[in-house]
Amino acid sequence: MKKLQVQQILIFIAACLGCFWLGNRVGVLYVSAVGTVTQRLAAAVNPGKIVLHSLQLSPAPLPVGCGVGAILLAGLAYLCIRYSGHRLVPLKEYGSARWSA
Repeated sequence: MKKLQVQQILIFIAACLGCFWLGNRVGVLYVSAVGTVTQRLAAAVNPGKIVLHSLQLSPAPLPVGCGVGAILLAGLAYLCIRYSGHRLVPLKEYGSARWSA
């Protein structure tokens, strides 16, 4: 494989692992918090608590699902950004610009 392809694959894998870790940590904090749903969500997205025990991952279903969901959301965001600014007809002007002669 080309060096650029290998580098892109490694970046993709690192991004997936980072997203999974972040989602898993949020899931662990949500499960371990007490109170109403709003209080649990507030505790789960607290940046100080996320990095407090940075290497702690959980094999429980909810944190793993949050990790997979974080990967899917990041992939969807990447695809939306990547393909939202394309032109439908290349090399052709749009609107009134082509009428001004």
